[in-house]
Amino acid sequence: MREEILHLVWKFGLLNHFDCYSTNGEKVQVISVGTHNDQDAGPDFSTAKIRVGETLWVGHVEIHTKTSDWYSHLHHFDKAYQNVVLHVVYEDDCGDIEGTKQFPILELKKCVDPQVWERILKIEKSKKIIPCSGWLSTVNALDWISWQDRLLVERFERKAKEVEVLLQLNNKNWEAVSFQLLAKSLGGTVNQEPFLILTRLLPLEVLKKHRNDILVIESIMFGVAGMLNDHFSDLYPKSLKSEYLFYKQKFRLEEMERFWWKWLRLRPTSFPTIQIAMLASLICNVSRLENVFEIRSFKAFKKMMQANTCLTSYWENHYTFDVVSKEKPKNWGDDLLRRIFINAIIPYQIARAKVMGTFSAEIILDTLIELKPENNKITRMWKVLGLKVNSAYESQALIQLNKEYCSQKKCLNCNIGLKVLKQSKNDKIDT
Repeated sequence: MREEILHLVWKFGLLNHFDCYSTNGEKVQVISVGTHNDQDAGPDFSTAKIRVGETLWVGHVEIHTKTSDWYSHLHHFDKAYQNVVLHVVYEDDCGDIEGTKQFPILELKKCVDPQVWERILKIEKSKKIIPCSGWLSTVNALDWISWQDRLLVERFERKAKEVEVLLQLNNKNWEAVSFQLLAKSLGGTVNQEPFLILTRLLPLEVLKKHRNDILVIESIMFGVAGMLNDHFSDLYPKSLKSEYLFYKQKFRLEEMERFWWKWLRLRPTSFPTIQIAMLASLICNVSRLENVFEIRSFKAFKKMMQANTCLTSYWENHYTFDVVSKEKPKNWGDDLLRRIFINAIIPYQIARAKVMGTFSAEIILDTLIELKPENNKITRMWKVLGLKVNSAYESQALIQLNKEYCSQKKCLNCNIGLKVLKQSKNDKIDT
């Protein structure tokens, strides 16, 4: 049994308190488990309150897989462990060895319901993406709702912190931040890093000065992206390359390696070339990118993005340079705009509101509830398990749950996992 699991069993009170006796036979009552020390050296829990027999102890709790770990870890030589009032172990392997009973020992194997251990082991051994999927139907709807609120807060706190990092890297220039966030979310999971690098290399002020000439904007963007180093047959990429060579020298532009961009298993409409062309068109038609990021309504955001994007005629029958395709207008699709709104616009607004001291979580939650859910492999997986995903509020919560808890088997850190382990009903599960 891994020690970190024992920490969580203790921390979240999964003990059967009627069966809590020390190895000396004294009744153990846990009044307070103490404060978890999961970063610094020293005992695992501090300032715990434990009643052993008739005596109330206040001090540290140390947790090990076996009693002998106390000695193999050399705690008996460490003054930091002198105030330990309870040694919690999964198994007492020292028995009556002299010197091991200097403080009470609680053997978890005997004071935690066997069914809890059984479920923990099944979850640990499970090869399923959602380890506790066999018990999900037994979880109360109210428990799901309260946990979703917490997951949403966690997810968007992290996203807002990423925005704050970009703000510091850009010397508190919000427009540069908006440019980088827009490009990063445009690239999705596949090309978000190349897009972020691209926007870090592109001089936004130079682009804004030439916003009346789409040919110049595209030449600079495609050139810095490393996509104009080939020998082209079509007149349009030849013109872009010619323009870029001039501006590259004039502004001493650095450029990326073309191989950084990912193309495999992408739909043609999601090719980096089309996405760069749409971004270039937006820069030409919107005088101030921050205006896009200040829109609260997804409907208004969608209208602005579509109204201010008009690709050059070359892209009507091309997805890449020199390769003719069936003629088809390209624009922002609903799924792409929803992704940008959720992953760029909302985090930007949260971060900016926090800086201004006007942040209100309710506004963000209301916005997500009104949005349609994302349709991806994670949300589809939850639907198969019987969970309703009716809004972006729910889909974002489930994405956070899958990414930060289920995929890492942090079931004892998850409110749903804890509910499953605390249930007394003897449900079966397939592993």
